[in-house]
Amino acid sequence: MTSTSTSTSSGGSGAEARPLRRDAQRNRERILAAAAELFATKGLGTSLDEIAAAAGLGIGTVYRRFPDKSGLIEALFESRLERVVAIAEEAAADPDPWHGLIDFLDRSTALEAEDRGLADLLRFGFGVSERIGQISGRIAPLASELLRRAQEAGLARPDLVPGDLLIAKLMWITVAQLTPGSPELWRRYFLLFVDSIKARPGEEAPDLPSPPVSFEQLREAVSSAARLLRR
Repeated sequence: MTSTSTSTSSGGSGAEARPLRRDAQRNRERILAAAAELFATKGLGTSLDEIAAAAGLGIGTVYRRFPDKSGLIEALFESRLERVVAIAEEAAADPDPWHGLIDFLDRSTALEAEDRGLADLLRFGFGVSERIGQISGRIAPLASELLRRAQEAGLARPDLVPGDLLIAKLMWITVAQLTPGSPELWRRYFLLFVDSIKARPGEEAPDLPSPPVSFEQLREAVSSAARLLRR
């Protein structure tokens, strides 16, 4: 099968099926390769102009393949988001509720620590596209279920809420992004957190000083940053 037989003239998954010329296909692949590298290292704030320069192409060529950044994001990250969903589903199938919860947090954070664009998308990507929203919207319910199972089994603190997990992940990713020369440093704080959320029968956990934050509150808090990233 040739490269021109399966590709379309646009970047989104709903694009009209029309084969690309060989040169157009090569340009698309150059754009995707440049975007993948820049998004991974600099995040989704990377502009289409920067991507065009890295690909060695004019900005007009980039716009012909991807009229806006959301189409480029969808083309690159759909499979990566599906991987995060798969990790959550595998964790939910783990017969050990505690191991399932920690395994999900560990493996999903590791993916985000390696790819700043994926971290940005999971943090700020509400509304990038309908398809991205459908995939990312499957993650939070699975994470909530993982926490619920661990709590019902008496293995995790009963006062934890799903928003606490998201805040913790934001902290670990921030550490990873600020210390690129120490790629495993975030795991130090990951393990400290894991130890702190264990339920300890016979011991009274200290009261937490502030009410928890909800997913809805977190989404509101990052909405302005999300608009900037989609420009």
